[in-house]
Amino acid sequence: MSKKGVSKISGNPTPTIGEKTTYMVTGWYPSTHAAERNPASVTWELFKKRSNGSFTTTNITKKGDGSFTFGEVAAKNTYRLEAYLHEPEGSGPTTIDINPQPAGIPQISKVELRYTDDSPGTVFSYTEKLVAKAQCVNLTGKKLLFTLWEDDASGNGHNSDNLFVDSREAIVDRTGTANAEFVLTKALMQKASQGETDPKKLEFYVTVEYYSDRKHATVNVNVNNPEYSEPVQGTQNSNHTQQNSGTPVSQTNQQPASKKEENAVGDNTIQPDAVNETKGTIEPEQRPTVQTPEGKTTSVVQEPQTESLLDAYFAKEEFTQETDETDGNYTYTFAGNNNNINKDTVAQIIKGKVDPAIKNDKKYAKLETIKNALTKTSYAKGETISFVLNKLGAVLVRVNSAPLEEELYLVATTMLLDGKEVSINIKEKEPLLVEENASLPVLEAKENGSEMTTLKAVAQKGIAKVKIKLRPQSDETLKEWREKLSGKKDGTYVYKFGGTNNTATAEQKKRIAGIMADKIKDELAGQEKFAKVDAIVKVLTKEVYHKDEEVTFDVFKKVTEFLWLKAECTGNIKKHEGEFLKKEGAYFEVAKKCPRCEAPITVEEFNKMYPDVAQLFNKGTNSFGSPTIETFLTSLNKTLKEFKINTCVKKAFFLTQITKETGYFSRADENLYYTTEGALHSFWSRESHPRLYSNPSEFFKNPEKLGNYVYRNVAENGDEASGDGYKYRGRGLIQITRKKGYRRFGEYAGKDLVADPDLLLSDLDLTTRSAGWYWKHGVLLSNGNEKDLNTVADKGDFKEVTRLVHGSTNDVAARETILAKIKEVLRTDECQATALGDADVEYHIQSTGEIQYKYKNEKRETAAYFYHDSAGNIHDLGKYKLVKTKENYGGVYKDKLGKDTENIYLIDIRTVKHQYRKDSVGFTLTINTSRYYMNDVTMAALFGALLECNYDDFVFNGFSNEKGESVGGSKSHKNGMNGDLRYLRTDKEGGKTDLFSSSEATGWKGLDETRQNTFNDALYKFGWKSMLSQNYGERDEKILNHCTNDKNRNHNDHLHIQGFSPTLKEI
Repeated sequence: MSKKGVSKISGNPTPTIGEKTTYMVTGWYPSTHAAERNPASVTWELFKKRSNGSFTTTNITKKGDGSFTFGEVAAKNTYRLEAYLHEPEGSGPTTIDINPQPAGIPQISKVELRYTDDSPGTVFSYTEKLVAKAQCVNLTGKKLLFTLWEDDASGNGHNSDNLFVDSREAIVDRTGTANAEFVLTKALMQKASQGETDPKKLEFYVTVEYYSDRKHATVNVNVNNPEYSEPVQGTQNSNHTQQNSGTPVSQTNQQPASKKEENAVGDNTIQPDAVNETKGTIEPEQRPTVQTPEGKTTSVVQEPQTESLLDAYFAKEEFTQETDETDGNYTYTFAGNNNNINKDTVAQIIKGKVDPAIKNDKKYAKLETIKNALTKTSYAKGETISFVLNKLGAVLVRVNSAPLEEELYLVATTMLLDGKEVSINIKEKEPLLVEENASLPVLEAKENGSEMTTLKAVAQKGIAKVKIKLRPQSDETLKEWREKLSGKKDGTYVYKFGGTNNTATAEQKKRIAGIMADKIKDELAGQEKFAKVDAIVKVLTKEVYHKDEEVTFDVFKKVTEFLWLKAECTGNIKKHEGEFLKKEGAYFEVAKKCPRCEAPITVEEFNKMYPDVAQLFNKGTNSFGSPTIETFLTSLNKTLKEFKINTCVKKAFFLTQITKETGYFSRADENLYYTTEGALHSFWSRESHPRLYSNPSEFFKNPEKLGNYVYRNVAENGDEASGDGYKYRGRGLIQITRKKGYRRFGEYAGKDLVADPDLLLSDLDLTTRSAGWYWKHGVLLSNGNEKDLNTVADKGDFKEVTRLVHGSTNDVAARETILAKIKEVLRTDECQATALGDADVEYHIQSTGEIQYKYKNEKRETAAYFYHDSAGNIHDLGKYKLVKTKENYGGVYKDKLGKDTENIYLIDIRTVKHQYRKDSVGFTLTINTSRYYMNDVTMAALFGALLECNYDDFVFNGFSNEKGESVGGSKSHKNGMNGDLRYLRTDKEGGKTDLFSSSEATGWKGLDETRQNTFNDALYKFGWKSMLSQNYGERDEKILNHCTNDKNRNHNDHLHIQGFSPTLKEI
């Protein structure tokens, strides 16, 4: 009988005496029913090791609660903890041997002030961050309270007259260090508003305290362990006398009362168990001084006037901001009869159809405007309504990557520098396109724009911006840049011919060179190298090469071009200078994907590729007639975009296949009219279709009979007599064939094609989309998985693409001839994406809550995200860099894909889309944290939850830092798994909510319970199975969905999400 119940647990094997430690179930035996996999039903039993080595029960058992607190006597013993549903197994992964460790005397031995680069801090500008660093003993994992003060009082030491500025909490790491960051802009403005008397000099100091009674928030309920008793607190050896009686202590025995109490910082009724501070004075003009290890350190904010150069970055202009400015009218025609309409529903449907149609014109329709235009209760087919349209305004969206020739903005954000000129220079991380330390020249994006190395713009309303084209002025220099970006020469390759090859003409040389490059592609990829067709062509100097002859040509290594920005501005006070984007994970990348990859196919390109095609789809049967080339290309380009046919090579491969399948776009249905044996035999084999060989004439000039015979009893078709073969014959640009194909595409497109397969020929868009669907989803492998032909095209395997589309490779030579012409027109040999491919991992976020992923490259340097909504639409959320960092926590914090046991992969939330809107799907997310890093899987889950809810007032309060560490006073924010989000309010302003307050605006009465519970449901659906919040209401009778009330009362102003366990599927 198969085992059932718990198969594995995890937790700390060396807990500290007196501290609660929580152990968790991390695995279940496969035969355990889903209903039984409930941690609340698990029994936790503690055993003690005896002198003979055996373990016997302590009779301490708990159900559903894996938290234990060990007393001082426990330090002398070894224990074994086991979790089980039915009976204990006694050993193995369902147990953990525990050796409790004594708690040492906590000490804060030294406090320093430092810059963000970890150098000792002396003089700070108001835009800098002041980093307070505490060195501690016996405080690993403990929370410290850092408080920043302004030193206005005379004398040394902390004084009650000094003004409280700000406070931070931080956790002591494994090295005994805790860091807290303070942004001095807030401090400066706060002090100025309080009437600062000496604007030339502001002195600060930081105190650091540890309270043993103020534990970090945890979801576990306290359990009284029979072996644990509350220890008596002794006096700590520090600079201050300590008390810890649990009751208020007199002012004579503790630090003086101060503004900290007025600001509700810390626990002012209990004396800290450890304390230290850093303090001193420095004049504004004084040079930085050397700090003594145990001495006092001063930070002085110079020049309290708040002008500054804050940031600089690359951005793209997107027209997504809905404005109130009107811009023309729209007339909508009803496609059917609509009786007794619900105005809200019908207006939403109309908006969903109109907005995508007018988005390119930078317009949108207001829902209320459409509703007001619906003056009747019923509308007949063909009736119209008219309503006013509004303009979409431009917003600058920060980007971290773009290809050459892209139009971008260089943006600098400023404070109190309006009217001043900002200069920006683009710099390379490593010299590649220009000489070392030189600035990269780019083109002004305006008529007759000049090439510039220093871009200048005047700051207005805190922003200076200049539009550029990411390219030099000279086409020749641009070509050189592309050549350099395409790869660095890295050795040579000796190629031996396997047969006779004619290379007399330029076309023959190019074709043979392409075949050679393709043959050695995988071999070179293992060395992270590749071959260029042009480099091979150069060495093909003979007209014929015979078997075993050799040629030697250069091979290349991929390069990545990273850029950063240097900006400066002379203000009224001084010259401001800054270097921006100049650190790992922040650099701007010049993308390899060329600007033509995602460009639509133009009429000019079509005519060059098909000079003899004058009329489209003029043969066969269809209901959309013979469209113009312009009309057809509109449908084609939408299909390319929808199905991610988005590189020059993918487009070339796809166009070649639909060209051949449609007979150069002459017909969209399968021609089953045959008159010769040879024609029949060229498509169907004797083994599968013997009557075509024994009696072929019965099928001549009889398309229906032929279709019913050759497509009988296959892919859900019935037998020959059923008529399914002819009914479900090929239709579309890559012909959908057989009932199963029609059913699957119909389900995707929302059409009942099984009942009416001719629908596929009734609409040009649907006909074209069917080819894109087949390309990406239509091919099924023997295991039932779909084969995306984009991935085959990425590898350059045209022969395999042909086999999967056509069913054989018997005409691959004819298709290669078509391909050669298309590649010439699309300039695929110049395309930088040819040797690159797409993101290393793709996340396909399903509206059902499932996260599907394609793991393409074990380097895992980039991730792309796609959301599949309930209507079948795909939303491209972007491709982003990942930061690889060492995995330090294990257990539930390990890589969820299970691909890497040593590392975790993080994504900087600042680099992803903060706003997205397509039709009725979208979100807006505001960042309110310095804990910017999620991991790549949780990013997919958050995207799913945001898009399911469709709100515009989400606020991100932080996950982890760039090392995956839990910082900012939180313990469980590890590896970007767990994090905080602000509660949603009824005013939809994104402001802070306090569940402990009954304020109508900012208290629990202002909480939007309906939307928040919807969001909680979405977060749960996409993976976060546990959340922390607070009870609220008149009698604290309410709690949000999926939440546990935090007994430590630390989650009144934000939602904490944890227990990340998503539904994942590799595809």
